[in-house]
Parts: sequence; C-alpha cells; structure tokens
Amino acid sequence: MNRRFLSVLAISLALATFAPGLSANEDAPIQISTFWCDITPPLGHPLCGGWIMPVVGFDDPEYAKGIVLKQGDLEVVLCSLDWCQLRNRSYDYFRETIGKALDIPPSNVAVQCVHQHNAPIVDLGVESIIPEDEEALIHADYDFIRECAHKIADAAKDSREHFHTVTHIGTSKGKVEKVASTRRLLQPDGSIIVRYSSAKEPEIRA
Repeated sequence: MNRRFLSVLAISLALATFAPGLSANEDAPIQISTFWCDITPPLGHPLCGGWIMPVVGFDDPEYAKGIVLKQGDLEVVLCSLDWCQLRNRSYDYFRETIGKALDIPPSNVAVQCVHQHNAPIVDLGVESIIPEDEEALIHADYDFIRECAHKIADAAKDSREHFHTVTHIGTSKGKVEKVASTRRLLQPDGSIIVRYSSAKEPEIRA
C-alpha cells in the first residue's frame, strides 16, 4: 500500500467520515502529510497470537504507514499496520496515543491492519487477566507494542511539518472478473462446511 494510493483513497472518504459535527472550514484548502515507521517485531516475538512459529528471521520489515489530513479546524489520521490484528483495548490505546500526540480526539484516528499471519496479533486487554505464571499464554511483548504506538504517534506528529496542499482527487473503477472467495461451502444435503486458508481434506480442497 503506497503513499499515493493512501492519499487518493483517504481524501475522498476521510473528511466526509469524520467531519459531521466538527468545525472544519469547507472553504479552507485540504492539506495532507504522510508518515511511516518500522514496527517489525524482534526475534522470538510471537506471531499470529502464538498460532505459528515466532520470529526467527527477517525477509522484509513491517511498517506502519499513514496520512494526516487537515482542513480548517478538522484534522484526521488514517494509519495502516503491517500486523495481523489490533484488538479491543489495543485499538483504543493506539488511537488514544496518536490522538494525544496530535492534540485531536481519538475518534479522529483510524488504524487498520493488513492481516498477514506472520505478524503480531495484539490485545492489550489480555495482559490484565493472564496469571503471571502462564507465560505460554503471552501472545505479544506488551512493552514493544506500546513502544510502537508511541513511535507511530511521533511519526504522525512530525509529519505535520511537511503538509502539502491537495490539488486533485483521482478516482477510477473497473470490472472485476473471476475473483471469488468463500470459506463456507454449501453441500448437496444443505449442510455447510468450512474451508479455511489451509485444508487437508481432499473433498474440501476440491
């Protein structure tokens, strides 16, 4: 997901999404800045919530990438993480941390995950309910996760020193063919079976 794609996608949607009830000046120019930082988990860090082997090496870094959009008094942040999932309290924590750094409400911050499986699944709320002696249940390095939230917040804040005025918004459409996916397969007897991304049963794989 490159910065140009993020810009085109976000400008047409974000301001309309976050704007109701806020004091944005519709006559003010729309400004945009881009940011990114490295959020690659360290060696030994759990991946996919512990469902697969932890980090043993690196082929490519994992990044947080995003944009800050500003129009008049309205400012919003859109951010994408190269992680699997950001759940529950974790999602709130990232939004609150970014919002605090930019002095905007957390409701003006959106964070999404790309959802590849060789990446962290994060749920900070689990931290408070796992017994101290149950290390096997720990699915993430919580200090590392919080550090990443602050790195992203700092990168987003620093990007505001390099705002650019938006002059054009481009859109396009195209016909999609021969693309389909479902994990729920209807059988002749009316029952439904599930086909996950990995399946050993020949009848399901067929």
